[in-house]
Amino acid sequence: MGQKPQCILRVADTKEKRGECESKALAPERPGFPGSGIKRAIIAELNISPKMTPKSILLIEDNPSDVDLTRRALEKGHVANQLVVIEDGQEALDYLTAAETPALPALTLLDLKLPLVPGLEVLRRIRADARLRRLPVVILTSSNEEHDVITSCDLGLNSYIRKPVDFIQFARAVAHLGLYWLVSNEAPFRAATA
Repeated sequence: MGQKPQCILRVADTKEKRGECESKALAPERPGFPGSGIKRAIIAELNISPKMTPKSILLIEDNPSDVDLTRRALEKGHVANQLVVIEDGQEALDYLTAAETPALPALTLLDLKLPLVPGLEVLRRIRADARLRRLPVVILTSSNEEHDVITSCDLGLNSYIRKPVDFIQFARAVAHLGLYWLVSNEAPFRAATA
């Protein structure tokens, strides 16, 4: 059983919240990163380098309840990988395309209903970027609109998962998701960026 995250921060967390986690592992200031100072990349596990590790999970989700639900589901499924949470589409794109981002996440969980840049546009831009196009992206959303599913697939989505209402079903889905993408799946983009 892996070590569970000790401190999860969001990009928009306050200085006070970041201070609580500083002794655990906090990302450094990011010069030129929009919102640098108040908004920063986040680190979720104790005893890790303050950079995104090769087996990290990027969660792009603006709803704090859904972030907490996903975190709890990952813990329940014994998925102890570093969790980076970004709360809006533009911030996620800035983070992924920043030159100082050392490694891409092993898995990106993307909500469709995001502020600033919606999830489908985030996916479109990820697939249009040569460095990011092979990044595994899983839509994790409450939407079951046929248009969203078809458009996501047309844009090269890896998987579309509708958030179940029941926590046990959701935890099971997230555990299977973690097992497949973080353990079983061969990640072709790693060789291209290594």
